[in-house]
Amino acid sequence: MNIKEIAIKSTDFTSQWDNSNDILYEICAKYPRHDDAKLIVTKILFIGRIYAAALERRKTKNGLNNDSFYHKAASLIGNSELDMLMSNLTNEDDIEKVLYVHKYLMELFFELTNLKKRSLASKYLHFHKPEFFFLYDQRVRKSLSKFNTRRITLVNEHIGLDRKNYDDEYAKFYLKMSALKSEIERRMNKRLTNRELDTFLLKVNK
Repeated sequence: MNIKEIAIKSTDFTSQWDNSNDILYEICAKYPRHDDAKLIVTKILFIGRIYAAALERRKTKNGLNNDSFYHKAASLIGNSELDMLMSNLTNEDDIEKVLYVHKYLMELFFELTNLKKRSLASKYLHFHKPEFFFLYDQRVRKSLSKFNTRRITLVNEHIGLDRKNYDDEYAKFYLKMSALKSEIERRMNKRLTNRELDTFLLKVNK
């Protein structure tokens, strides 16, 4: 499938979800930190449920109802180093830091759910730092495979990372998304935002 042909046909990067996305961006911009339990719960609930990636979907209930579960989640995230790590993201090209923050949040979610919440972690971080994180989604991943982006098999060789510091699946996805974004900019002289690239690939999937 030719990138140029698809890009020409997909000049409208709006979607029916733009208003709800704008609200999520506004909430995270207004309340970026994780020092208020109620706000942590609000952000996780809104992002998780709107994107069908709710945190409360977990392997075992561990005797916790949803109220107790989210109280535990707020405590864990509030006492984590997430804010410090996110504040260190100052350069979009610093792939090591971006991938490490995603892995770090995935591990927090895993501690709560015993599941790899790869998609939720990417989406939660995207709304806080939209220019740094691509939204991981199986539909987008499927569309991405239609493009002839360079196949990444050993991410640690590509960016010199220790494998324990990133999630392999998200790292491959991230690098392919970044490559496609650069290719579209080179061929079409159009630089898409990470959100626009996500919308573009969702339309390709349809």
